[in-house]
Amino acid sequence: DLKIDGGTLDKVAFSFADDELVMVQAIGNYVGELAARRKDSAMVFNGYEVYREDGVFFRTDKDMVWFMDKAGLHPNLFTWENPYLDRPYSFRPRYNDSAAIPECIEMGGELEVLKVRLERASTFMYAEELDGSDPNAQLQLNAFGIEYAGFPRKIEARFGDGKLNVVWILTAKAEEERIRQKLTAAFGPAIDIMDDWEVFANWTVLLRKDKPEVLLLTEELGQFYKKDYFKR
Repeated sequence: DLKIDGGTLDKVAFSFADDELVMVQAIGNYVGELAARRKDSAMVFNGYEVYREDGVFFRTDKDMVWFMDKAGLHPNLFTWENPYLDRPYSFRPRYNDSAAIPECIEMGGELEVLKVRLERASTFMYAEELDGSDPNAQLQLNAFGIEYAGFPRKIEARFGDGKLNVVWILTAKAEEERIRQKLTAAFGPAIDIMDDWEVFANWTVLLRKDKPEVLLLTEELGQFYKKDYFKR
């Protein structure tokens, strides 16, 4: 029953990470009115009404709204519903804490098989035809809500000639050290450290630092990237 200008919201959850407010999610009563008060037009994406510049995402069909900063847009926090909005305060969510490759991912696996696996493991998924700028991939599956390193995340799985050869797992800059520790626990110490990258597992797992992501590669593509892209 949080009273705001013009109305009352049923429930509101304030989410903090590293002692900073990163997202507010509200549900019920006044959400539809908040959406109706917008003067600009929303982009529409999979049921979400998106005001990207303001970091505002509505799901009026669910009577929900998310507010977040730009850092929260990268790991797609809006696809996560705060579990305390509809559960008792004694509830404690449990997520897979490991940075090992998720079971739904098989590097080099067939598109038709992995498409089913990823869809089952995700909140929602959609396919994206690539523009041809990457000669190694023609199709990308964007899967949201797959658990990795302690949180449900977006995974971008790229397929070349019907086989999975590249996976991007979106993370947050603030958790870089925690991700590094989890990768070390799963794969051992980094075998190569550069300004923007750290390399694990014989060039099949990389921590990206200029843009917070984890990169998974097939063994063949990992060796290609090592020589042709990283010049190592």
